[in-house]
Amino acid sequence: MNDNLETKTHTTNEKLAIASVNYVRKLTGLNQGLYTLIASIKNDDGSTTPSNFDKSMILAFDPTFLSESTEEEIMKVAFLEVYKSYLYFLIQRSKMGLVVTEFSEDELSLFSTDFDVGEITESTAVYQVASQYSKKLLSEISKSNLTASNLIKNYYGLYNTRERNTLIKSV
Repeated sequence: MNDNLETKTHTTNEKLAIASVNYVRKLTGLNQGLYTLIASIKNDDGSTTPSNFDKSMILAFDPTFLSESTEEEIMKVAFLEVYKSYLYFLIQRSKMGLVVTEFSEDELSLFSTDFDVGEITESTAVYQVASQYSKKLLSEISKSNLTASNLIKNYYGLYNTRERNTLIKSV
């Protein structure tokens, strides 16, 4: 085990973020190669951001954001971030010559350009598609019996989770 990584006990909101990520991972089949962290996320200018997907397949959530947010806000951000990672995963599969049926080659090319340019902002296709997915899931959850407690109970421990002290924002 890397000395920079350690496990810890998570708060309920941290568990919800991790469970929400794992829920989407289960739905999309993104079951390997993504690491979820609860870590302070520092931008180059020293400011913090609530969440970050890094192209090295690390998804991080800022503990302060999680402690101050509602369940719905946490799920919304988690669903959006993990779907961004799923889009990046599909791009990598396509680049390896593997068949990707979820999106057209043109869409994957557009997503790839977004990731290559750098930061994923609200104006990028990746953000817009991930945001639509997040809203769709939130709507489905609000109509079902899947509560935050049930998400935690059923999905929190589904995949490994590790901690780091600081993660520099890169995407």
